[in-house]
Amino acid sequence: MPFNRHRHPGSRIPLFMIFMVAKTAVLAALVRLLWNFALPPALGTNLITYWQALALLVLSRILFGRAPFFTPPGKHPGNWQGGSWRSKWMQMTPEDREKFQEEWRKRWRGH
Repeated sequence: MPFNRHRHPGSRIPLFMIFMVAKTAVLAALVRLLWNFALPPALGTNLITYWQALALLVLSRILFGRAPFFTPPGKHPGNWQGGSWRSKWMQMTPEDREKFQEEWRKRWRGH
């Protein structure tokens, strides 16, 4: 059987999953290292284990959504750089823009 240079697209999924697990493991180790280096001397907190650091990563993901280190550059949900918000804004008339801005001012005035 000849050597096939073209892989099936589905064969990349396990490699991607392995990469994500490895990335998460390294991030958890980094969180543990930074926490144990900085916080106990500064604030008198306890040292944390690897599993506690992993739990902190999961908790931050739940509370804050996609953290910047999980999101590819330029793909962050609030990004105006070439995203759908920018194209919508550019297609608005000046009157529509003013109406939009006034609506946001009313909505956020109390905050």
